[in-house]
Amino acid sequence: MPTQVLAAPKDDASICLKNKVSIERFISQFKDGNLGSLKSLKGKCDKLLNIVKKCEKPRSCVVEKPKAPAAEKPAPTPVKPKAPAAEKPAPTPEKPKAPAAEKPAPAPEKPAPAPEKPNTQAPQKPESPAKETTVPGNYEAKVVDLVNKERAAQGLAPLKYNAELSKVARIKAEDMRDKNYFSHTSPTYGSPFDMMKSFGIKYRAAGENIAKGYRTPESVMDGWMNSPGHKANIMSPNFTEVGVGYVTDSKGTGYWVQMFIRP
Repeated sequence: MPTQVLAAPKDDASICLKNKVSIERFISQFKDGNLGSLKSLKGKCDKLLNIVKKCEKPRSCVVEKPKAPAAEKPAPTPVKPKAPAAEKPAPTPEKPKAPAAEKPAPAPEKPAPAPEKPNTQAPQKPESPAKETTVPGNYEAKVVDLVNKERAAQGLAPLKYNAELSKVARIKAEDMRDKNYFSHTSPTYGSPFDMMKSFGIKYRAAGENIAKGYRTPESVMDGWMNSPGHKANIMSPNFTEVGVGYVTDSKGTGYWVQMFIRP
């Protein structure tokens, strides 16, 4: 039987030497033709030769284990690209502000200051409107009627209709419509007191109420009576005469003016 080939364990010099001897024996046996299979002998012989090659020194006869291939470093986790910041949605456009209410509360008028002494030199003024003996317009007449009903309910004397004052009030209403403003102060005539004077209206006390957007005498009177400042003018015991002006624009928007005086 052929000599068994032993693997060379770590630090076992004696086995390593035996293997070497075994190789020599295998070689001699091969030459003598005492072994059976040529392939078997060659395979065993190759194993022995491989072991002997690794046994360079008796004390360091170690069959080296093949080094494990260095583990590849895992590929870095790809950084997910940051999604671009979503653009902020465009702000919702503001809804257009509603136009002045159909029945806006008219601005209150302060009581007229004490009238100035008449200037000896007559101021420049436009032509005074022609006097009328009747109340012009059904709406203007209706407002005068409603004013006196409110005063009567409180035991106050009715206000006398002043046709000349109503003409001035109507011109003021037209001016607001034509110049597109809503204010007691006119860009054309100034304050209501200056305007009255410029048209020759004399007074010791005066006041004005204005309104825009009301469509009927009843609705405009409701608006004025629900405003303390306007109601104060309507119910004032200091006033004795009233004038009313009313005009509309192309859209039917109403412009209202009340002027009060005490001559």
